[in-house]
Amino acid sequence: MEKQNRVRFWLKSADEAMEVMEWLFRGKKYADSLFYGQLVLEKTIKALFISRTDKSPPFVHDLVFYY
Repeated sequence: MEKQNRVRFWLKSADEAMEVMEWLFRGKKYADSLFYGQLVLEKTIKALFISRTDKSPPFVHDLVFYY
C-alpha cells in the first residue's frame, strides 16, 4: 500500500473513532468517550508517524512511545 493511502487509512479511522467519541460524550458516557479519545490520538499519531518516516507504525497503545 502506498504511503499516502496508509496515512489516509489511519486518518479515516481516527475520524470514525472521533464520531463515536463525540456521540458517547453527548450521551454522558465519559469513561467510554475517553477511551475513544485515546484511540483518536493513537490513530492520528500513527498517520503522522507514517507520513514522517514512511514506515509502518509499531503495534503499541503507548502514546509516549511515539514521543
